[in-house]
Amino acid sequence: YKTTKSLDHLIYESQKVKEFVKPNYINIGHSNKGRWLSMMETLLQAGLISKTKPIDELLYNPNTRKYSALSGRWYVVILGIVLVGVILFHFWHIKRTAKRNNLVINNHKLQVDDLRHEIHTLTTQLEETIERNKDLESFKESLLSNLSFEIRTPLNNIIGYSELLNDPKIKPCQALQFSKEINKSCRLLQNQIDNLIDLSKLESNQFRLVYQRINMVELMNTLQIMLLNELKLFDKEHIAIKAFIDPNEIDFDILSDKNLYKGIFQRLINNAIKFTTKGYIEIGIRKSERDGYLLFWIQDSGCGMEPEKAKEVFNRLDTEEPTDGFGSLHMGLPVVKGIVDLLNGKIWIETAEGTGTTVNIEIPYTHIGNSKSNHSKKASPFYIHQDPPKLNDKKILIVEDIQSNYILLNRMLEETGCTVEHTKTGEEAIKMFEQNHDFDLIFMDLRLADMDGIEVTRHIRKQNTQVIIVAQTAYSSGVKVNMSIEAGCNDFITKPISRIDLFNILRKYLVKDES
Repeated sequence: YKTTKSLDHLIYESQKVKEFVKPNYINIGHSNKGRWLSMMETLLQAGLISKTKPIDELLYNPNTRKYSALSGRWYVVILGIVLVGVILFHFWHIKRTAKRNNLVINNHKLQVDDLRHEIHTLTTQLEETIERNKDLESFKESLLSNLSFEIRTPLNNIIGYSELLNDPKIKPCQALQFSKEINKSCRLLQNQIDNLIDLSKLESNQFRLVYQRINMVELMNTLQIMLLNELKLFDKEHIAIKAFIDPNEIDFDILSDKNLYKGIFQRLINNAIKFTTKGYIEIGIRKSERDGYLLFWIQDSGCGMEPEKAKEVFNRLDTEEPTDGFGSLHMGLPVVKGIVDLLNGKIWIETAEGTGTTVNIEIPYTHIGNSKSNHSKKASPFYIHQDPPKLNDKKILIVEDIQSNYILLNRMLEETGCTVEHTKTGEEAIKMFEQNHDFDLIFMDLRLADMDGIEVTRHIRKQNTQVIIVAQTAYSSGVKVNMSIEAGCNDFITKPISRIDLFNILRKYLVKDES
């Protein structure tokens, strides 16, 4: 803009410019601030305007906010809200973390309390175990001391009387007495060993039942013979024997473990004989009032005991020094209790001091048929076989690798009149049977030097299914016996072999009728 131009000219230019401006299509812009300042100076010099306010307030600048102060306040407010939100979030996060940490701490406290309780419990148990171990150690020392006495006493008699028998000057009556003392001591020693073995098996749960057919009348016959022989052995033949049994009610067969039954009554008979010096001993059997149970009892007229003591005899071993004059660890009754429990039975004692004792046993039974024996036809409730059966027409094979065992068994078989052949090895037994099948019965030792007796039994069974095979074993475990039965043995007999058991086996399989 030139200063020489007149005002009219400037107005004319502005009006013409306005005609060319199309505000509907073109946004109104703005000029540079310096240009407006130059125009203002021109207008002031021309006297057309007066400078009443700063030009900044008149200029349009889109980059300048109209409400900058207000915008600043909103910015502060928003920033404050954001800061408050951040602070609140941070506070919530801290609170949440603290809560989680408190839960962890509480859990740790609970775990610590549990650990303290567990440590306290374990400490208490450890202290109790230490005390029990002290008692157990004392018990073991006392038990071993008494056990040494119980074993060495009969062993001393066996060795001593055996040496006396070697004296060439010994009289026949003395030899007979010494032999009887040896037999008595051997029986006592065997009883203690059997008690220890059975007690150990009961404690370790290693008893295995061997199920057999058992006739009740035959069982009671065996028990009476056992009682008679024990009374004779211990010089108490003056004690009367009473028997209570109704053959018409009891003459049937059950399925159970015959050896366990014999073990129970052997111990009870020994106990009755031990504490009875005069009077009687009664054995009996009948059906219990409880359906499916048999009731056995052994009653004696011995010294009896206080009822309070009777409650303890099944639950402990007596390791105190014997003061009753009988010198025994009293292991028999705890073993009997364990066996009765194994058979799911019940045992209890009726006694009073000075009036004798009755031991009652109630055992469940499985009836498997009526007896085929002739016992019920006999006049007496017990038909007792003391003499050996007559087997003159029978032939028996003994498979035994230990010569002394063979000599003993052969000597007992000589009483029956049977023909006996002997072989020491399993291989010889198989060959001998292949060449000669006319054996009526085979006594098979299960532990031979060259091969297992069970394997020998399998070989023989392949050739002949009719011959009677009886396993003879010193194993106390029922597992070996069950294996022998599965292999083909008809029955078994346990070492040491008694004449009663041997003759009962022979009668069972080789004698059809004996009157």
